[in-house]
Amino acid sequence: MFYVEAIFRRLQPSQSHRNEQVSGAFEYWTHRHKFAEESGKTRLTDEISFSILGGEVVEFMSGCLIQAQLESMFCFRQQVTKRECEE
Repeated sequence: MFYVEAIFRRLQPSQSHRNEQVSGAFEYWTHRHKFAEESGKTRLTDEISFSILGGEVVEFMSGCLIQAQLESMFCFRQQVTKRECEE
């Protein structure tokens, strides 16, 4: 698993906020959380942009692994968020 220490940037209450890597496993990491009202509920959408340290060859070789880890991490977060919001 990878490590990212991030700071909140560009907070737009009730709309979005963005985390930017301060230090960690990536050359850069930006994670935007967008919130939108939909049928009386709130939809949370994640937008992630990153680049791996080591250049294109390293990114090509490890991209699938990182993609799988991200999908697993966000699947778990979605389950926890749904459980907490429905209780």
